[in-house]
Amino acid sequence: MEDSGKNLKHLVKCPVCEKKYQHGRTLLIEDDGDKTTFHLTCQNCLTSTLVFVSRSQMGLVSLGMATDLSAGDVKDFFGKEPISADQVMDVYEFMKEKNIQIDKFI
Repeated sequence: MEDSGKNLKHLVKCPVCEKKYQHGRTLLIEDDGDKTTFHLTCQNCLTSTLVFVSRSQMGLVSLGMATDLSAGDVKDFFGKEPISADQVMDVYEFMKEKNIQIDKFI
């Protein structure tokens, strides 16, 4: 989506403080033509947001969601394979076997 970054400031406000995002705090994560993903950080309240913008026959559609992921985290994890249910169960079984309580890590 050419010029998506320029148009983004008119499409998205911070979900917490409702201030418009500054273009300089926008990181392009992925752009495949019809779908673009951004990571934004609000300069006012420092809330990070993932924004997905899609173009269809109906026009542009955007969806934003607050996240605790930094821009670096998103670059590292975006597009990777998700964790499988089997992997989750393996960790659960390991922790149960070793008598490790998850609340110790939180």
